[in-house]
Amino acid sequence: MQIPPYFGWDTVEEADPALPHFWEAQTLAMDEIANSYMVVISDIVDGNSLHPKSKRPAGERMALRALKNTYGFSGLLDSGPIFRLAAVEGSRLRLHFDEIGSGLAINTDIAPKLTWFEVCDADGNFADATATIDSNDVLVSSPAVSSPVGVRYAWSRYAIGNLMNKEGLPARLFRQTSLDINSDGGINFEDFDFISRYWLSPCADPNWCEGADLNVSKSVDEGDVEIFNQSWISLP
Repeated sequence: MQIPPYFGWDTVEEADPALPHFWEAQTLAMDEIANSYMVVISDIVDGNSLHPKSKRPAGERMALRALKNTYGFSGLLDSGPIFRLAAVEGSRLRLHFDEIGSGLAINTDIAPKLTWFEVCDADGNFADATATIDSNDVLVSSPAVSSPVGVRYAWSRYAIGNLMNKEGLPARLFRQTSLDINSDGGINFEDFDFISRYWLSPCADPNWCEGADLNVSKSVDEGDVEIFNQSWISLP
């Protein structure tokens, strides 16, 4: 079970951004350790306790994981939306997801509009973003970032995000780093050279192979090439 948002630490330095990094580490561990699974419960807590007051949704989500992956109910949807890649569309980013079920949705019990999305410029400066659902994608933009190259969601210990699928399963946090890997103001072959230079290399925080590990998966691989290509070909 993913550790939920918690407001109880005394200082920001203790847990922000330490807690988002911990969440990310939990996700990476699940992806790397065979037969390990995680459920997100950030939408059923109030930030004042590490334990959700409503136990049933947490138990049902864990049961879905077990039923699908251990007991053979392969047709079940056991996960919320999983971020796949962001493609540049002028002054906005189009975010693509897997595990969307019958479609993306907003948990309006938390907020009427999507929350906790941020975009960044080529220097890595993040700003709050407006996010809207467009069919099976999410569009994000910010007046403070005219040419966004990176995105993150729920990257704060206070983040109680409200993106989910229509089955009611919440999205987990994610981030995608800048596509302008060498920070020269353009997305081009010189950036792709970083991907080839670190191909299949192990990567780690804080620099993720000098930014070549675009999806921060601890390795530069096909996933990073897909992200790079989708965004590059969508440039005006």
